[in-house]
Amino acid sequence: MNSEQANSRYEETLARRAEKLARTEQTKIHGDIFATVALIELGQETIGISVDGIREILKAPPITSLPWMPPWMMGIVQVRGELISVVDLSNWFNTVATAQEGFLVVVQGKSSTLGLFADNLLGFKHVMTSDIAKSFSSSEVGRGQYIKATTKDLISIMYLTEFLLDERLIINQSSSKTDPKSE
Repeated sequence: MNSEQANSRYEETLARRAEKLARTEQTKIHGDIFATVALIELGQETIGISVDGIREILKAPPITSLPWMPPWMMGIVQVRGELISVVDLSNWFNTVATAQEGFLVVVQGKSSTLGLFADNLLGFKHVMTSDIAKSFSSSEVGRGQYIKATTKDLISIMYLTEFLLDERLIINQSSSKTDPKSE
């Protein structure tokens, strides 16, 4: 084999490899997608949060606690120069947290950005309409108004838009406790 043939064969091999690598795996989706969610873990529970409301997910940076906040308000964190309030979802949903260092799901509300602390990030999933369990209501699984559906494999799909409208998430001086030293 001369060098010209070797170069030609080498180029053909590279072209075949490039073609194989460039192929994207086609996933066929059968049925209607109910939601595309980020799966987070809160203790033994799995919650799906619609990716439409998520700005980013990152390893939780150090969180600065603040005095006189409700137990579900972990404090504030700085993300890319922006101060963000952090809600402990395990505490909010009354589950037992299992992680000291978890993940921060940064979501954009109507008027502000909010961080949701989760024990773990499990990945992403298309939840199909056929995956939704018809026999569970949100009150039956103890999640109240912020869970819009439960899948057959017991993933609770969070109604993020409603959650972000909850007035308890807006904490101002008049609604928080006063400094006990001033009384």
